[in-house]
Amino acid sequence: MSDFLSDGLSIRKNQAGKLMLYILTFLPPLLFTFICPRAFLTALEYAGAYGVMVLLGLLPPLIVWAGRYQKGYQSSFKAPGGKCALTLTIAFALIFIGLEIANSAGWLNHFINY
Repeated sequence: MSDFLSDGLSIRKNQAGKLMLYILTFLPPLLFTFICPRAFLTALEYAGAYGVMVLLGLLPPLIVWAGRYQKGYQSSFKAPGGKCALTLTIAFALIFIGLEIANSAGWLNHFINY
């Protein structure tokens, strides 16, 4: 982050510049944490629930589907299952995303007692 700020704000990396970069890097998140202490964990929950499921559960089969069946790419290796396996993988990812949405909305509290 400090390198990004150094490049974007044209701050030299001398002694005073590094101090300014470190202040700009660490002070805003620190202040935000003092103001709203639960925000980071909430963001981490949503990133874990939705981000991981989309990135690791939904996008790979969609990319394979687009490559194989829309673009016509050929490969020496193909995982078995074809369209059926890809459809099931996409369906399971969508089901888990739906379950997470239902859980976040409190709709599953009637069925599951924690």
